Amino acid sequence: MSKHEQLMKHTCRIKESQKNTGLPPLQPNASYWQKCIRFIRKLSILNITIAQNRDFFRNTSTMRQEMRRHNMGPHFYMIHPFSVINLLLDAAFIIVMMIRVYLLAFHIKRFQTNLDTGADVMWTMLMISHFLRGYTDSHTKTIYVEPKKVIIHRLRTYFLFDVAILASHLIIFRTNNVNVVVTIYSIMFISYLVRFKSFLSVLENLVNFMKLKKAFFAIYHLTLIVGIMHLLTCLVLTNPSMIIMIDAYQSKPVGEFTMWDWYIGGFSIVVYHFLGAFFVPTDQWTDDQNPITNFYLFLILLVGRICTLILLAKVLEYFGYTKMSSSVYELKMQQLMSFIRFKELPPHLRERVILHFRSKFNGEYFNERRIVGSMSESLRADLFLYGARKLIQRHEALKNLPPHALGTLVAQMDYQLYLTGDVIIDNGYLINHVYFIASGTIAGYNSVQEEILHLEEGGEFGLTSWLIYKTNITVLRWVAVETSEVYTITRDALGVFFDAQPEVAKYFEARMRERVGKFEKHRGGMWSRGERTLLRDLKEGVLLKPPRLRIFGFE
Repeated sequence: MSKHEQLMKHTCRIKESQKNTGLPPLQPNASYWQKCIRFIRKLSILNITIAQNRDFFRNTSTMRQEMRRHNMGPHFYMIHPFSVINLLLDAAFIIVMMIRVYLLAFHIKRFQTNLDTGADVMWTMLMISHFLRGYTDSHTKTIYVEPKKVIIHRLRTYFLFDVAILASHLIIFRTNNVNVVVTIYSIMFISYLVRFKSFLSVLENLVNFMKLKKAFFAIYHLTLIVGIMHLLTCLVLTNPSMIIMIDAYQSKPVGEFTMWDWYIGGFSIVVYHFLGAFFVPTDQWTDDQNPITNFYLFLILLVGRICTLILLAKVLEYFGYTKMSSSVYELKMQQLMSFIRFKELPPHLRERVILHFRSKFNGEYFNERRIVGSMSESLRADLFLYGARKLIQRHEALKNLPPHALGTLVAQMDYQLYLTGDVIIDNGYLINHVYFIASGTIAGYNSVQEEILHLEEGGEFGLTSWLIYKTNITVLRWVAVETSEVYTITRDALGVFFDAQPEVAKYFEARMRERVGKFEKHRGGMWSRGERTLLRDLKEGVLLKPPRLRIFGFE
């Protein structure tokens, strides 16, 4: 390990009050069933190691806060949408969905397989599990685990379509009425089309979990195209007049067709017309005047052309040839890589610059100053106040302030993002700002590099030297333990606010005195104000010069 890596590594000496699971410890004499229940509950809560958390949470501290909210809340029995069990259920949904869609073509020709019963049972279990699984709103980045909201959400989205798919599979083999079969098949076909969107979103989560995010673009669109072709194949097989277009029809009677003959023949027709190749010989076609056949072929051609254009647009967007924000982000990323190569930055510094850019913009790039500058002053204040809502909700003093006083204070704050290992302020330096932590974890070190405390969301630093020691020199070295969002305000602006709100100033002063008193008590007055004695320096070897090789010349 290099010297830089040793400095960047966070060696925590403070024991965490809770484990990563956030669950209370089991008793030593816990029974086997209690251990099993705890294991299941551990799998049903938020798992920090799941890759999709990185797109929803900015850092680990916000994950731990969500974990505590779920564990300590009244709905702890619900399955968290970022849990291991939810991931396993998504994988089961992908498998069952692929089996069902694949067997759809065989059900048209009344072929029933041994997989049907197992798929029906698994589908029923997955339908029931949806009412025990929380869900997320990607637009507001909100997690819902309340049973009432979960039930309403499931009923409004895909539950009726899931019931239609299950009922269709149970009825289609129990009737010989052609009209009923056609109706059931139409309902089943529409239900699968509606459910296909959720299938792709679940597939995205699984691909990201398997760390194949770079290959997701190809996997996603390949699955989409093959799925559309398969559904069009099912549509082709419903038309009896298109049987003659299948190659196997020329070599064997229809009664001897296997399910593979039906499927491969129908799929070849779809592929030829989907790609616009028209490889099927015209002497094998049915009557050109058949309107249903012509409509099916026209539909396949139309869908093929639309998919080709959409795929071309997606490719252009992916490689940055459009003006969308994600494409502009890719262009800015290329400029950043050129800048790094030009500056010949070392590997560790190059990685930190790239990580900072990705963490700050999160895959999108926009000119924030120009957008915010075009807004009115009141709208800018409301926008910034909403952006600081996490800080306000987690800080007791700010949460109880009147709205007008809170708006005045927050409007004077600046937002900062610090990566893991960033030194926010060093010990013994001048400090003119006060820092409020919105999310993340900040560690405090004394002058001998002893880590003495952690501050998480809702904490603040930069007040001790000002309110307690009446100095502008920092008494601790503050380092970001993980990616942290911090709001800063100048001491002058905060002093004016304290003059208008003296009770808030007393609250912060009492809080700082409590913090200092705690560590003075446990460390014998070594709170690291930078005050050193000659005896202490001699004991620690600060005043002693390190031995060095001396060269003596003799004549």
